[in-house]
Amino acid sequence: MRWFKSIAWTALGSWLLQSLMFIMLFASAFERIVVQCFVSLGARQPEASAFLSGTMKILAWPVHPLFPSAWADATFVQAILLLGLNSLIWGGVLGTIWFFLRRMRGGRGVERPS
Repeated sequence: MRWFKSIAWTALGSWLLQSLMFIMLFASAFERIVVQCFVSLGARQPEASAFLSGTMKILAWPVHPLFPSAWADATFVQAILLLGLNSLIWGGVLGTIWFFLRRMRGGRGVERPS
């Protein structure tokens, strides 16, 4: 049961982080379009979202081999669901590692076999 909780909390944290970054990526693209159209009168602005884009590519890597073209044509809801599937994969891997590391260190609340 504690293993499942570790995976669930890790997946939830990963999903929240990725959703926040996804929303920030959309907001930065919208802000860049507004600034480019109204403030700089169409002049190209430097792309400030390169870090977010690169980080999202790294975080979205587990789902990309499964659904290579899903991200290109995804709506906002589909993208959030793909992030959820991605978070389950990251949660499974990182949550299992976290559970066993806590178990080896004798972390609080971890049942040790007798």
